[in-house]
Amino acid sequence: MLELRHFRYFIAVAEELHFGRAAERLCMTQPPLSMQIRQLEEDVGVPLFVRGHRPIKLTAAGEVLLEHARAVLSQADSALQKARLTARGEAGHLTIAVTSASVLGLLPRLIAAFKRRYPAVELNVREMVSRDQLAALSQSDINIGLIRPPADHPDIDVQTIHVEPIVVAIPANHPLAERDSIPVSAMNRVPFISFDSRAASYFNRLAHDLLDARGVRPDVVQSATQLHTVVALVSAGLGLALVPQAASRIQFEDVVLRPLDMEPPPMAELCVAWNTQDKNPAVGTFLELAREKWSPAGPSASPEG
Repeated sequence: MLELRHFRYFIAVAEELHFGRAAERLCMTQPPLSMQIRQLEEDVGVPLFVRGHRPIKLTAAGEVLLEHARAVLSQADSALQKARLTARGEAGHLTIAVTSASVLGLLPRLIAAFKRRYPAVELNVREMVSRDQLAALSQSDINIGLIRPPADHPDIDVQTIHVEPIVVAIPANHPLAERDSIPVSAMNRVPFISFDSRAASYFNRLAHDLLDARGVRPDVVQSATQLHTVVALVSAGLGLALVPQAASRIQFEDVVLRPLDMEPPPMAELCVAWNTQDKNPAVGTFLELAREKWSPAGPSASPEG
């Protein structure tokens, strides 16, 4: 039966054109090597070397086999290396789902750092709201999620990797845009853009709890799911909105962002989420990098992520 070692023996003899030197190169004696080459020729069905010459020569069939044998061994070595890297989480495939706000802030730096460290891992990035990410994680449709808390599922674990302050998005021509900071009370009875209570429940609940605790009742005139849509509606002059500081990366000329006049400021969390039953080794390497560089408790944490 033809085995990869036969190709290694054949390549050594073909490159040395001398059985003795090839045997030394292979750390074996010449008789077993000669026997293996004879066996290979029997398997192929044609001579591969012209013997009786010094040095020996490859036949035409031998020349063709040499080219393909080198390619086969190269592919085999590549496959073995890829398998080893995959087992260590340094190669393979990883599907990551993200929220629109994480795309604006943390995601570019996180993906760039991961690709620098693990270039052999093929990344597939999808945009999903947190609720849909949790469903996809539970069904193993994705490997990693960048979500807003909480994650109420027995097989899904989360860790906060980024926190950022909540700020007020204001139309540039609004009187409040002249202020350096905005008291919560200033949003009472004013037109307000909210996040959708179902598809963007985290930011909806965060704003509602913040305002409700202070007896503030804004006039909700519109709701939206994505951060850029909320900011666009503010830009159109429809009202104010409470948004994460990542909104500063959205370029709308007619919007200004102001901090809330409160200490400490309310903070929004971004978590990395994963299914604890996921056997993809690349999940572990991604989590290791995220914890190392972006855990709020770590040395690299900063308000900008």
